[in-house]
Amino acid sequence: MLSNGYKNKNSITFELKDIRHQISDISKPYLLIQYHQNSKIKHVWMNGDVLLPPFYKVRQHSNKDKVALAGENISIRDIPDEYDFIGYFNVPNSYQFQSEIWLISRNIELNLKNGTWFVFMTPHYNNEKVLNELFGKNELEIIDEELRGTYILKSNQALDEIHVILLILSFIIFFIVVNSWFGHQSNLYTILYIHGYSPASLCAIILKTKIFPYIFVSTGLLMVVLITIYYTYPMWDSKWIVYAITLALFYNFLFIIIGLYRVRFDIVKKGGKKY
Repeated sequence: MLSNGYKNKNSITFELKDIRHQISDISKPYLLIQYHQNSKIKHVWMNGDVLLPPFYKVRQHSNKDKVALAGENISIRDIPDEYDFIGYFNVPNSYQFQSEIWLISRNIELNLKNGTWFVFMTPHYNNEKVLNELFGKNELEIIDEELRGTYILKSNQALDEIHVILLILSFIIFFIVVNSWFGHQSNLYTILYIHGYSPASLCAIILKTKIFPYIFVSTGLLMVVLITIYYTYPMWDSKWIVYAITLALFYNFLFIIIGLYRVRFDIVKKGGKKY
């Protein structure tokens, strides 16, 4: 998002040439960016709890309803007097952000003199529904970004396929490594079983010495990483946190299943027998 003008994959780009019906006041969160093509000044309308791109403040508080953010490569003299300049974008690797001014307001007052191009984003799962609620019967011309050759290209959707492939490969590698790790002590499990340890006792040993320490350490590291990323590199929404936690829970569950299965495999399938 930070390298393509803060557009996410579910954003809607459209052109509005005439406002024939009043813009509705809705409660759902959204971010609406209005601009002229090739303009460095963008009017941004915020509603509800939404995130802005990372920025560092030059003033801590503002009494105005309208504030402005700017890149370090553009003059803040272009900011209108009714806007309080509060900080610079903290996205050093994005030329686009470093060359833009965002005029931000929570009170939506659309004026097509400020631009007829819009980008609409919302963390709500049904972005089209929220967009239609906001603009009502106004005629919107949806822009296909692929045809314009900018920002979010369909060709970049190959990245999603690569992510799936990498996820499958990571699953295979995880399974092989964990199975091999437990397998190194297969003879020990068999010896303990032969000398009187029950399968339940062996499972308890595996849980205490291998599984629980792994879950504790991996969960702790995951929480540290999630908290660090959340506060140092904020994203549009928090869905990625849910995905990360779900994936971690899946791997923990898989770890437990492999460990307990190895106990059964080593003492039963290999013919371990008590004297």
